[in-house]
Amino acid sequence: MKAYITKYALTKGIIEADAHLHDGVRKVIISTTLNGTRNETFYRGNDFHITRAEAIADAYVRRNRKIASLEKELAKTMNLTF
Repeated sequence: MKAYITKYALTKGIIEADAHLHDGVRKVIISTTLNGTRNETFYRGNDFHITRAEAIADAYVRRNRKIASLEKELAKTMNLTF
C-alpha cells in the first residue's frame, strides 16, 4: 500500500512511500534499505495519509498553523519596548 507522510511537509514536502498497516491501527511501518542496512520507521495518527488528496489537505493545515504561529511571534516581537 502507498502512504503519504506529511510529518515533514513544511521542510521536506510530502513523502510517498510503500508501507503496511501495523496491527490494523492508524500506524504504518516504512521499511528502507540503505547500504545493506534495513531500517523501519513508524508513523502514527495524522503524520501520514492513505490518499494524496488527504495528504495535500493536511499539508495546507500544517502550513496555515505555521503561518499563524509566525504571525503571533512577529506581533509579540514588534510590541517589545526597550
